[in-house]
Amino acid sequence: MTHTSALSIGTGSATQDERLLNIFQSVIDQLKPEGITFAGWLSFIFEPEQAKLGKDLRRKNFWHDPDSVKKLLNNWIHSRQTASGRILIVKWAKNHVVSEIRKEVRRVTKSGVLRLVAKGQRVGPEYLEEFRIQEIHDKLQKHCGTTVHMLLSIAGVDPPIVTLASAPSAARNVVTYSLAALLREHSQKNNLLQVVFGLYMYAAGLQRQAFSILSHIGILVSYSHLISGLGVSAQHKKKQQVQRMAEIEQDILVSNSQEPSLGPLKILSNECLNRLQHLASPESVEEIGFIFDNINLVQKVAEQVLGRIDMQMNGTCATVFKIHGAPPESIDQATAFNTFLTSPPLDRNDVLLSPTEQVLHRKLMIHNILRIIVQNGGAFFTQYKPLLESTQPTTSHILEVHKSSFYSMPAMEIEESSVDGVIDVMTEMYSILKIDTTAEKFQNTIHFVGGDQKSISHLRSAKNSRAGNDDVAHSFGNLVPLIGLFHTLMAAITGFLVIHLGDMSANIHNPSSLSYHNTILERKPFSLSSLPPVSVSRNLINVSVIARVLHCLTLTSGCASLDEYMHLLETLDANRNIQPSWDRLVSDATRLYDKYANAQTVQDLRVARKFKKPGETAGDMVYENALLFLRDALNIRELTRATKMGDPGSILLVMKVFALSFRGSGRAQYAFEALSLIHHVQKVWPAPLRDLAFKNWLLNPTGRADAWVPLDLVQEHANFWIKTVYNATGSNASWSWLATISPCTEALRNLVRDLNGSLGTYLGTKHTNPDISLDITKLIHSLEDHKVYQLTRGRTFENEDEPAIDAESVGLQKLLDGQTSGLREYNRLFKSTQETHRQPVASEMAAHTSLPRTPPAHASQMAIAEPQVDLEQVVMG
Repeated sequence: MTHTSALSIGTGSATQDERLLNIFQSVIDQLKPEGITFAGWLSFIFEPEQAKLGKDLRRKNFWHDPDSVKKLLNNWIHSRQTASGRILIVKWAKNHVVSEIRKEVRRVTKSGVLRLVAKGQRVGPEYLEEFRIQEIHDKLQKHCGTTVHMLLSIAGVDPPIVTLASAPSAARNVVTYSLAALLREHSQKNNLLQVVFGLYMYAAGLQRQAFSILSHIGILVSYSHLISGLGVSAQHKKKQQVQRMAEIEQDILVSNSQEPSLGPLKILSNECLNRLQHLASPESVEEIGFIFDNINLVQKVAEQVLGRIDMQMNGTCATVFKIHGAPPESIDQATAFNTFLTSPPLDRNDVLLSPTEQVLHRKLMIHNILRIIVQNGGAFFTQYKPLLESTQPTTSHILEVHKSSFYSMPAMEIEESSVDGVIDVMTEMYSILKIDTTAEKFQNTIHFVGGDQKSISHLRSAKNSRAGNDDVAHSFGNLVPLIGLFHTLMAAITGFLVIHLGDMSANIHNPSSLSYHNTILERKPFSLSSLPPVSVSRNLINVSVIARVLHCLTLTSGCASLDEYMHLLETLDANRNIQPSWDRLVSDATRLYDKYANAQTVQDLRVARKFKKPGETAGDMVYENALLFLRDALNIRELTRATKMGDPGSILLVMKVFALSFRGSGRAQYAFEALSLIHHVQKVWPAPLRDLAFKNWLLNPTGRADAWVPLDLVQEHANFWIKTVYNATGSNASWSWLATISPCTEALRNLVRDLNGSLGTYLGTKHTNPDISLDITKLIHSLEDHKVYQLTRGRTFENEDEPAIDAESVGLQKLLDGQTSGLREYNRLFKSTQETHRQPVASEMAAHTSLPRTPPAHASQMAIAEPQVDLEQVVMG
């Protein structure tokens, strides 16, 4: 029977249909004597073990005509068929589908696709970094095709779509997680997705009650399972003590003392710690550095009663980072130590900018003005952005873009606010990482240590105190401190506020002060004794300096407004060539800097006011303060710009300026750190070590351009997540909890970013900048109304405020003048440090050969023969 003739059955003439029925009836009549029904005959034909004739018959005359087979199956369940027949077919089909699904379930369970631990694979940081939900989709499709098809049909997907790969993303995700929940109900071992999403929800800050609800519907693991094993040791010891006091029988003690199995968080923590220890081991090919900072937590109680009050928890968190680009000669401790011993003292010319550096610094300041104009001047100026980036002045130390690797260490219940505390922190870090400080390789390898000024200062003091007293293994001699630029920026902002905040009571009498701008913008007032968070202060400084630059641009160009200046630039361009207008913009920015950020003008005006004759008008306090404000603010912005773009050479130039302004604004400790940095870069460190320090002074968490961050800011971010998201509450709030959770910080954050990118709504990867255009406009109008940047001779604050000091000039005077100047004091301490390190280690000093090791025999005899004298009688007599 051919395919064409089969299709004609039942659709031909009545004569043909009758003839076919007669043929089939004759076949049935022939089967009756054999006691076989038509159904039995079909069963005989389709018997899998049937002889060759049966195989040929069903292959050539049945399966070769798939359309007729489909029509036959549909006819069997047609509504005109007998009810019992339809029920039989439907029941068989259901049982068959169930059987197929059960086979797939057993197959996928056996394969371990959704197992937390399969073939030695544990859910560690590497697994989470490589985890891709698409791989789970593919594996489920491979092992559970029938189940996936059924669930896609339930989801309302078009019938032709039968695979996850071809399904819409929403349906694909729903089917995957529904199937994962069902498979976990089949076997608790199929809990991989529940564990991964449990970790994600924990990292995202989901509360415990929500965990319980989502666990009951199969989406997540339970919270108790997730944190199983965290803080067990302390609770276990407490239980043992109670059991001993109660004198419970030994068999009960043994049964109750068994610790529970480890949950996903504890496993992840252990794997993160193992990775850290491997990274610090002699077998590792990577060199590492350290960052540490204090962390302060407050454990609050719901109601304060006797013996239950809020408790302050102070400790230290640390991070290990991989040293990038470290040739052997750059980390050789012996070479660096010998260079240190022979280094000359710091000279004034090392601190002051050289003529070449002055030229570069001026270009950087002018380019900062251009950046402010292009980024905040409006849509018209955005056309210059390519020219702005291509003409950015840089140094030879610009960093090559790469992704930095860093890992959090367990939190330590050690306060690093003292020299002893820093010593304990470093010792504990060595212990956690299982570093053998007596190993020759470790002792002769330099390790960078980043932190804030206080931490770095204490570490330097620890090194100096142990030099000559402890051997190399315990003297921290191979640690090279690197000052954190985030805290340096905070110190610069604080010093800026000390100088330029102004007296709040002066108000309109000092319209160039930052406090007056804060009042105009209707922001919350603050004083030097109660400063706001650094982000608030920095934003206020930024919006003020932006308004000043845009206002001064109109003054420099002679235009009445910014719109008029834009029209002027448009008239310079022809044939869409913006180079002429860009050249004019650069020229105006240069003249702006030379005129409105000129400290020499301030000095001349103040000298004229000081020596003016009676009846003369000289000087302008408002104008003078405004010039110093713009100069100092541009240096702060340059530090931020150079840090973000990864230019340590430009940062060093700013640090030379800060070495003066820090001392002038009262930031003496950071001024000392700036001097130390300048000295080590220019005279103490060998060139390979200096270049390596520049390469690792900043880290790049994303591997993107313009995404560099200071070392100490990396630690601050880790502390933030530990305190706000991963910190436990109630009875679980303990250092043992923090010590377990803190190593997981980067792994959990990476998991959140990956799943947000693959499953969540795109919300951007950068902080959203608020619209400050109204604030800028309001400040520009204030600057115009009060003629802040227009010289008005004789203008004063009317005794309501004091003129701002020139921090750089005052700092230079304090640095150089007098026997106790900053430079002399620094060199004295450096020379003392050199002398200390030149002393031989006490434990390695040879015994004096001219003195006997033990007293001679006659000495003891003489002591015995010597008469005893009563001292009391001698005195009284």
